[in-house]
Amino acid sequence: MLTFAQAAAQLVEDGIVPNMTAEGLRRLARDPSSGWPIGPDDYGEVAGARLLPYELLAPFMKERAAKRRGRGPDKKPRGETD
Repeated sequence: MLTFAQAAAQLVEDGIVPNMTAEGLRRLARDPSSGWPIGPDDYGEVAGARLLPYELLAPFMKERAAKRRGRGPDKKPRGETD
């Protein structure tokens, strides 16, 4: 069980995502269309901080990162202007 800040740092350290913040995870958790895998009963709490199970979060983020689209191929080489 990790806090949102700890989980964000662990996702980056594990190489699952290139960057992540605690607020980014909180936004995903609040977005009903994100497919957030952690239900209300899965959270813990210590000293007022919400804890989430990393073992549920990591596979979800791996799958999400694999589906994430980039900006696409360059239309023309960079540095050229018309």
